[in-house]
Amino acid sequence: MPAPEATSTQQFLHLTPILVTQDITKTIHYYQRTLGFEKVFDYGDPVFYAGVSRDGFDLHFSRRDQASVLPERDSESVDIYIPTTTTA
Repeated sequence: MPAPEATSTQQFLHLTPILVTQDITKTIHYYQRTLGFEKVFDYGDPVFYAGVSRDGFDLHFSRRDQASVLPERDSESVDIYIPTTTTA
């Protein structure tokens, strides 16, 4: 099947997986100490959403009780953040 012709002026910048975890603080510490990621941001007290980065690769984490689980979605699903830009 041939690929459809692009008609949009949007450009995808990158893709960021959003993983669900029970304890964001422990998860961030693991990614920093064990895998060498740098914490980029965190939101909330206690933290409910955070992001890490390494070598141009970003990961976001959402606390399990804050995850946006819709009724039609499986509880094991993963969200993905795709920032875009629009060109004229």
